Amino acid sequence: MKILLLLVLVIPQVSFGWGKTGHRVVGEIAESHLTDLAKLHLRKIMGHEKLPEASVWPDRIKSDPKLRSQYNHWHYLNALKGKNVSQRKVQPKGDILSAIDHYSKILKDSKSPKMDKLHAVRFLTHFIGDLHQPLHTGYPDDKGGNDILVKWFGKETTLHNVWDESMIQLEELSYTEYATKLNHPSKHDIKTWQATASIIWAQESRDYVQEVYKFEQKKYWEYDYTYQHLPFLNKRLLMAGVRLAGLFNQLLK
Repeated sequence: MKILLLLVLVIPQVSFGWGKTGHRVVGEIAESHLTDLAKLHLRKIMGHEKLPEASVWPDRIKSDPKLRSQYNHWHYLNALKGKNVSQRKVQPKGDILSAIDHYSKILKDSKSPKMDKLHAVRFLTHFIGDLHQPLHTGYPDDKGGNDILVKWFGKETTLHNVWDESMIQLEELSYTEYATKLNHPSKHDIKTWQATASIIWAQESRDYVQEVYKFEQKKYWEYDYTYQHLPFLNKRLLMAGVRLAGLFNQLLK
C-alpha cells in the first residue's frame, strides 16, 4: 500500500484538455447558440444528455488503456518551433484536425448508426474545445507543455495544466457561472468566428503558443501570469462554444 501511494505521488499528472470546468463551459455556451433544428436532432441522438456532460466523456474513457491508445492522439496536434499548422507532421493515426473531419462526416451522414452519432457529438464537443487551447497545438519536444514543470501556489504541476485548469480554477466559478460571465458575443463576432474553418482555429491557437512560455517563476508569478493570459483564455472558451454550435447547426440541418 505504501509503495502504491508513493507511485501515485510521483507519477506526473496526465493532462486532459481544458479540464472538466473548461470543457463544460464550452458545451454550455454552445447550447445557447444552437438552432431549433440542431437542438431537435441532438435531442434525438443524445436523449437527456446535454453538451456540458458530453464534453468530458472523451477524457473519461482515457482510464481504459485500450481506448486511450486508440483515441489519445486525436486530442492535439504538434508542429516544430517556427512552423505553422499546415506544416505540421501528421502521424499515421491522425491528429485533432483529422479527428474533427472524421466525426463531422459521421454526424452529417444520415445513415450513420445512432451510437456512432452520439460518439461523434461527444468527441466533437471535446475536440473543438481542445483545439482552442494553445498548448494543444504545441511543440513535440515538450509534449505541448506537459514536460514543463512549474510550481503553482506551491504545488508542482505542468505548464499545460496551468492552461487546462489552474487559471480557470483561480476564478472559483461553476461552469454555468463561468459560461454566463463569458457568453456575450456580438452578432458580428458570431458570424465572423463561425465563418472560418477548423485549421484557422488551430492556427489561432498556434500563433499564441510562444506567448505561453513567457514567464519567470518568481514570488506571486501566478497572479501576474493569470492577469496577462486569462483574457485570451476566456476568449478562446467563448469562441470554442460559438464555433461548436455553428458546426452542429451546419451538420444537423
